[in-house]
Amino acid sequence: MDLPTLRLHIGLGLLTLWTTTVIGQTPAILAPGARPIELLKQGAGEGPAWHPQLGLLTSGGGHINRRALDGTASIYRRDAGSNGLLFDRSGRLIICEPVKRRVTRLNADGTLTVLTDRYQGGRYNQPNDVAIDSKNRIYFTDPRYGPRTDMQLRDADNRAVEGVYRIDPSGQVTRIITHAVDRPNGLVVTPDEVPAGASGLKIESRVGTEILQSSNTANMIWGVARSIAIISEYTTLMPGDHIALGTPPGVGHAKKPNPRWLVPGETVEIEIEGIGICASPVLDEAAIAAQAAAE
Repeated sequence: MDLPTLRLHIGLGLLTLWTTTVIGQTPAILAPGARPIELLKQGAGEGPAWHPQLGLLTSGGGHINRRALDGTASIYRRDAGSNGLLFDRSGRLIICEPVKRRVTRLNADGTLTVLTDRYQGGRYNQPNDVAIDSKNRIYFTDPRYGPRTDMQLRDADNRAVEGVYRIDPSGQVTRIITHAVDRPNGLVVTPDEVPAGASGLKIESRVGTEILQSSNTANMIWGVARSIAIISEYTTLMPGDHIALGTPPGVGHAKKPNPRWLVPGETVEIEIEGIGICASPVLDEAAIAAQAAAE
């Protein structure tokens, strides 16, 4: 079966959006003929997380609720003040706690570990949803719903931040989205694990083996997600569209004392970490025009 997928390339000063077809590269998530089974008619709550022994956990009514494998319902953790829930690869429950404005981990022995409750000295807004990548890095969103009088996280211009954060296995916390997304809520790690907002990806342009430019999407003045959001307000982007946003140092004609000019037969490659390579051959326009005229 052909699986159409949408990809985003971030070139050096050039965004390329296109649709490709991946054949036989994505394994089936569900077994052939699998059908959904209704577990609850109502009251499922937020942040459903499945455990093969515990069953279904959800957030609701201020608690973490459990629906056991036999269908019985109970309160799993009372007054948890939780929202997003997710089991890590060790079977520990990662909990977004908007009430206490923190992210915690419920360990196998029942103890609770606070993974983070502040960023650069300020308390989070309301940690909402959570995802984990193949490197066991934890991502969570931090929007603010309701009163906005006690939003402690601010940018350099003193604007309130509703961001997305990553917790590394070492415990280090990094903000990976500041304003590119308004009031972020749910999030997911894609199979190719492109980071949220396509930020933090190494980008490189080269001709053959010669590296001409090397930078990172985190250095873009306007981030990928924000750029696409702004442009989409006044036009509809289609697969194959190109967006020119400028370029980092390394432009060939500006090199001193010897400018670098492209010649026919060379190929310019732009590689984006974790995404792929966009290759463009250099053609001789005069030769092509002469050939077309002769035909």
